[in-house]
Amino acid sequence: MKSQPRPKHVTYTTKLIEWEMETRDQTLEQSIYSLEMALPFYDQYDVLCQLINYRLYRAAFAFALTRNFARKGRISIINWKYFRDRLSSYPA
Repeated sequence: MKSQPRPKHVTYTTKLIEWEMETRDQTLEQSIYSLEMALPFYDQYDVLCQLINYRLYRAAFAFALTRNFARKGRISIINWKYFRDRLSSYPA
């Protein structure tokens, strides 16, 4: 886990991701993707925000593209303002 990138902003979600990595023996990306399983609390936007928070830009871009073309959910281009505002609202 020490070789994994550190998040820009530490929140309860990042602590949940690190706990899943330790207890379920998952990689960082797998534990972030598993956030979407807790649908009432986390959705595809939270997964994308956490991928960006951990500086996994390539995985975030791939996730956004797959969600844009998949039936499960669509991430529209208009909602990118939501990501920018949400990430900028974290304290420095």
